[in-house]
Amino acid sequence: MKVLQDRVAQIYYTHGLFCASHPVAILTALVCLMLVTFFPLIYVPLPGTVPKYYTTPVSPDTQPHHTTQGSNGEEEGKMQPHWFKGKPLGYIQQIVVKVAVSPWKPDVMTPSDAYRSPLSKVFQLIDKINHFQYNEGSGEDYSLSDICFRVSEATSARYIKDLLPEYSCMVLSPANLWQSNLQRFRDDEVLRTIFKRHGQALETPPYPKDILFGLPWTNTGISRYFIRNKQRTISYAVTLVLKKYDHKFLDALKKKLIDWYPETVNNVNLTEPVNIVHVHYQEIKFMSEYTYLVVTYIVLFLYLYFSVSKIDMVKSKGGLAFSAVFTVVASLLMSVSICTMFGLTPTLNGG
Repeated sequence: MKVLQDRVAQIYYTHGLFCASHPVAILTALVCLMLVTFFPLIYVPLPGTVPKYYTTPVSPDTQPHHTTQGSNGEEEGKMQPHWFKGKPLGYIQQIVVKVAVSPWKPDVMTPSDAYRSPLSKVFQLIDKINHFQYNEGSGEDYSLSDICFRVSEATSARYIKDLLPEYSCMVLSPANLWQSNLQRFRDDEVLRTIFKRHGQALETPPYPKDILFGLPWTNTGISRYFIRNKQRTISYAVTLVLKKYDHKFLDALKKKLIDWYPETVNNVNLTEPVNIVHVHYQEIKFMSEYTYLVVTYIVLFLYLYFSVSKIDMVKSKGGLAFSAVFTVVASLLMSVSICTMFGLTPTLNGG
């Protein structure tokens, strides 16, 4: 044991002597190493605030109201959140699709048939939705293009430019992975396209496939590797972004969907009350959000500074305190960066 202790002490002494003899080279190498380790942080979005939700019953007018006097003299809606005012930027309507190949014949079918055929149905569904027209009795037909949220300009991000609509209705679905072209889907290796990073240097969520499928990925039934040849239920959603909420149009579209797919009637609860969920993304105020963090590091710096103030061997008390605080901050950033590089998701926003 004595030999081991002496050996460890000798290693530490040699290391300290080497660092003290070559301070510039050591500091330069460490700074370069930290910069290389910090590089993945470029692709990590800054932590934001958790969105807030408020649920109200669906009505012809789903926009926020001003408070009004109720019959009992109390203000209706006084419990509404303070942000529940003004006109919404848009409305999201999702059509959730669950498809399975039936009957499943494992001796003549391959594992790719379990997801290729269900995914191909999305092209047919989108075509039907785009061509659906509704007449409320005024003699004029209108369709999805009349109430949808239209994309006015193309996105500047190259890696998702081909995945999002351009100068058209904002409709998101798995078909966007193939530019809504059924022939491309048929000629493509489906799983490779789905799990493609699309320009992402790191495995950092949200992935494009999560947005286009519109569901938590664990609920889609799609895996990168299909080991067993069996029947699978594939789930995805067609997400419609609307500029205004037209309950008559959506009710007519719902009835039309039931006519198109009558076998789904038994799987839908039509008597359940329909609500609309209002989502509010709070403005990120960096000063108020990070004030406590900055104050914490300042307190840590002062604590270390006064702790070593009575140590005569330390030439620069402030330098030692700053180095210790910098080491803590750098180690945290390096941990987040390395976790991100290997696909681990650090929870930085409380979500």
